[in-house]
Amino acid sequence: SLLGTLPDWTRLSAFLPPGWRGSGLKARSAIASTFVATLELAKAGEIELRQDGVFDPIRVDCTGCSKKC
Repeated sequence: SLLGTLPDWTRLSAFLPPGWRGSGLKARSAIASTFVATLELAKAGEIELRQDGVFDPIRVDCTGCSKKC
């Protein structure tokens, strides 16, 4: 299991390191690198991604994926 146990549809921002959240350059870098990693996991079928609207948060889930998290 790459991600351990996840609640259903966890916000992508929940995976950021504790001191890296906010709106500065450090936070934007953390969000970008975490997003790229989630795209790779989604491509491999490990997770699913969802975004309900244009500027809504991106959410991560492993329900229904080929392998359980």
